[in-house]
Amino acid sequence: MDKINDKEEINKKHILIVDEDIFFLETLRKFLNSKFKNYFKVLGAQSGEEAISILNSFDKKIVGQKELAIILSNYVFSTKMQGNILMEYTNIYFPLATKVFLTDLRIGYYDKFNDIIELFNLKILDAYLRRNEIEKLSNILPYIEYFKEIYLKKEAEALLKNHIKHFENFFENYFIGEPTQTIGSIQDLSYYKKINTNRQYFEKIRKEVEPKKYILIVDDEKVYLDPLKEFLRSNFSDYFIFCDAQSGEEAIELMEALMKRNREVALVISDYRFPTQMKGDELLNLTKEIYPLAVKVMLVGGSFPNNITELFNFKIIDGYLHKIEDDLTICIEHFIEMYFINIDKELLKKKLNHYENFVENYFI
Repeated sequence: MDKINDKEEINKKHILIVDEDIFFLETLRKFLNSKFKNYFKVLGAQSGEEAISILNSFDKKIVGQKELAIILSNYVFSTKMQGNILMEYTNIYFPLATKVFLTDLRIGYYDKFNDIIELFNLKILDAYLRRNEIEKLSNILPYIEYFKEIYLKKEAEALLKNHIKHFENFFENYFIGEPTQTIGSIQDLSYYKKINTNRQYFEKIRKEVEPKKYILIVDDEKVYLDPLKEFLRSNFSDYFIFCDAQSGEEAIELMEALMKRNREVALVISDYRFPTQMKGDELLNLTKEIYPLAVKVMLVGGSFPNNITELFNFKIIDGYLHKIEDDLTICIEHFIEMYFINIDKELLKKKLNHYENFVENYFI
């Protein structure tokens, strides 16, 4: 197992590679160490158990630091712990790390593919990399840069939440404490206390006044489109309006019309193939430009599109939905929750900007 002793190395971010093939492991580890020596320290493990031992040593030696930036792990191991358990462990104790599976087409992967997609859906896995794509080692460099960007984005979001908490504590200390204080031109702000007690009332008013969000379903096959639309109406009509389109082009026109009316689209569920030129992945990619906070879901039949992992990797889709699903309610509720998480993140950013402007205007 790799040791972490040098103080200079401790301050670096770390990449952990987990693979039983010692030749592949050491070759890749040395290559990445040479290419990213100023930013990363690259470590290696040959099993999930050894990887967790290394991660536990991080916890003891680098308390409070977000030391693990990227973990690249095989899925299948000869030992008891498989890659999915390792990734779930990493997600709990190192949530900011970019979690990537290294996979290939060897026997044992076909029956694991659905598990891998499920980890994407649950936001446990960030990316997927085929080993044959990096047979030439230099091919992995742009992937590592991309994985680094994912890590830095998570780090920035965590920092944002810490800033929000700091400013909320600041406001609570100065404006909600007794006695009410006057700072700058801000006068009696004791009414801030009423916000929490009136929260339920404000939520009721918001639901009555705020327009419902839209869910858009795109499929050219009525035999699938109509039952799905009817199911959504039966279970979610109190909160959403449902509309449909039978092609990508029609869906784009519909979203642009809704945008002009200042209506919000929360969820777009699209088939992959249409008789027209535009495919589902192109539609969902364009959806990001019109409604960046909308959750984008691929509707799949008996088989997955060949490029579904790339669609996850490049954030073109947020999840998938089988046309024949045992429990649609759980799946749809999960995607709706993802949408409101996106809304919360956007509000956090606006709130932070508001607090920063306030502090700058009145205290600086």
